[in-house]
Amino acid sequence: MEKAKIAFTACLIMISFAACSNVQNSNNQSEEPMNSGVAEIIDSTENAYTQISQDEAYQLMNSGNNIIILDVRSKEEFDEGHISKAINFDVDTITEESAKQILPDNKQTILVYCRSGRRSKIAAESLAEYGYTDVREFGGIDTWPYDIVKDDNEDSFSNTTLIISVDSDFADEDMDSLCAKYKLEVIYDYENFNMYAVKTKTELSADSFEKLIVALSEEDGILQVEKDGVMTLDEEEINKHE
Repeated sequence: MEKAKIAFTACLIMISFAACSNVQNSNNQSEEPMNSGVAEIIDSTENAYTQISQDEAYQLMNSGNNIIILDVRSKEEFDEGHISKAINFDVDTITEESAKQILPDNKQTILVYCRSGRRSKIAAESLAEYGYTDVREFGGIDTWPYDIVKDDNEDSFSNTTLIISVDSDFADEDMDSLCAKYKLEVIYDYENFNMYAVKTKTELSADSFEKLIVALSEEDGILQVEKDGVMTLDEEEINKHE
């Protein structure tokens, strides 16, 4: 009888040891895929963009900070009405090279929208993949609760983007004087590139607009003036600031 009790106790000990071993192995097996899953999530968000509400976007637009508002619809849609100070950059034309031309500073805050929010997400993802570090997508103009501006006359120019390249001695005060003289408004200061993005405040005829570009080009400290937000930058100059 005593031998039977000893044998029974030994069996219980062996069963308990085997059960503990199985639990430990099961835990070890379940931990490894969890760790690799976390790494994949981190890797997948390295080049991610941020999605924000339209109220948050509006607050940023009025914060006084240097930001770019990017409308990625077609030019025809843009002309029908857009958010004030927005730059039109059709999603179908966005490539790594074209982005460098329109958006040379990849660390600037970029707010992206379209009509409904589909194209803006595509554009935001592309810009993030190209190395832009602060891209924020906020949906479509269809649900935008704030004011929009509209260019009614196709033969006139108002709220038109100009990119002005200046020499290294050109100061912000000089640009302020220039804007007051020609009724322009600075929408972005590309500090690292000695460039400004500006918009016309008044409606101009095509002829007057061309004369404005010529007049700006002749001002002291102005190196180059390009319209529609398109400017050819030297590849070496772009890479130097990245």
